[in-house]
Amino acid sequence: MPFYPDTVMHRLVVNVLRPVIEPSFYQFSCGSIPNRGTHYAKVYVESAIQRHPILTKYCFQFDIRKYYDSVKREYMMKSLSCKIKDNRFLALIELLLPEKGLPIGYYLSQWLANFFLTPLDNIIRRAYCKKHGKCSRIAFFYCRYVDDGIILGNNKKQLAFVKRMMEMWLSKVELQLKHTWQIYPIDARPVNFVGFLMHRHATKMRKRNLIKLTRSAHEYKTKPESFVSRYASVKHSSSRFLETHYKPIFDKARKIISKNAKEKNKAMQLALTEQNT
Repeated sequence: MPFYPDTVMHRLVVNVLRPVIEPSFYQFSCGSIPNRGTHYAKVYVESAIQRHPILTKYCFQFDIRKYYDSVKREYMMKSLSCKIKDNRFLALIELLLPEKGLPIGYYLSQWLANFFLTPLDNIIRRAYCKKHGKCSRIAFFYCRYVDDGIILGNNKKQLAFVKRMMEMWLSKVELQLKHTWQIYPIDARPVNFVGFLMHRHATKMRKRNLIKLTRSAHEYKTKPESFVSRYASVKHSSSRFLETHYKPIFDKARKIISKNAKEKNKAMQLALTEQNT
């Protein structure tokens, strides 16, 4: 849990930093950015797969190895200095960062994590190859969720070329792709991204998330918020059976949350009344 004064300082720094760095973010870099959560990423990838089958024959899926723990302050400050010219503000950010790594849980870390990979986003988006004397785009659709990402294209060799370009840039900042990267045909297997399995004609929940949902349904009386949160994923999948099956429990859980909120407010009012008297 972050130390409270540090949390306040991080919030203040982000209030100044955000208007400077956010406009440069890639449109589909998601995670820890307002209005760009898992649902935002899922809708984009799902739409690409289902509406553009010719342009999305293959998927290159990657993850940056131990990203938060591996980002060096030296490289982060070098990137920030290209955007920010106020040396005092840069010195303040440098004081808030450790020598290596971005502290998980800090508000500032979330924004810096996305900002630092913006040059990589630009490399991927602008990747072209020459074929028959003409330049053609390689990555037709690209989405990144913090340090996880997928690139959809229609040529396996070209996606492998993008991978090499990414590795070249990552090596310059002493980062590397996780060994689990894959390039595979989408028609042979679904795209496993942001908690969903996305097929050409349907989107399903991951088995792991489905198990968590089932367990949460059994505990809805004691942990209603947890079930309501997990049920939202069902509504974003193609399974109308699951949505209908768990709808009665969802309604009961919402009533419990509402009741608990009213009781909490009532207790607070009583406490204030007693304090005033």
